[in-house]
Amino acid sequence: MFIYVLLVCWFGALNMAFILSHKFLCLENQVLDLGQEVASLKATESKMVRLCTVTAYSPTKRQCDGTPLVTASGTRPKVGTVAVSRDLFYSGWKFGGRIYIEGLGIYEINDLMHTRWKKRIDVFLKNERLARKFGKREVRVVFLR
Repeated sequence: MFIYVLLVCWFGALNMAFILSHKFLCLENQVLDLGQEVASLKATESKMVRLCTVTAYSPTKRQCDGTPLVTASGTRPKVGTVAVSRDLFYSGWKFGGRIYIEGLGIYEINDLMHTRWKKRIDVFLKNERLARKFGKREVRVVFLR
């Protein structure tokens, strides 16, 4: 009887060791997966968060091309929308995408800026006086998708 009890305990211990070993391997794999996910998020973050120069524009021929009431996306400009520099646009900040401008709020991308500008965003305002008053700011901008 004593040997039987020892065998049962021994097999139970082996079974428990196997279960714990399996759980350890699963946790180890999860840690590796999380490490890869963190690396991926860091790479994505560099595309999504940028320090940009933010200015403002209004629908005047002096500030736009010959069609100030039509954006590069083919829509009418309106308050709550922005134009982005082409480097941001080509990095994935596409028309219809939303961005958060630190201290200002959420805006929709619907226009492009001249090719000479880099890391720059133009907030649409309804008149030139407001656009001039807005000035020029260096802020963090987050691409929300």
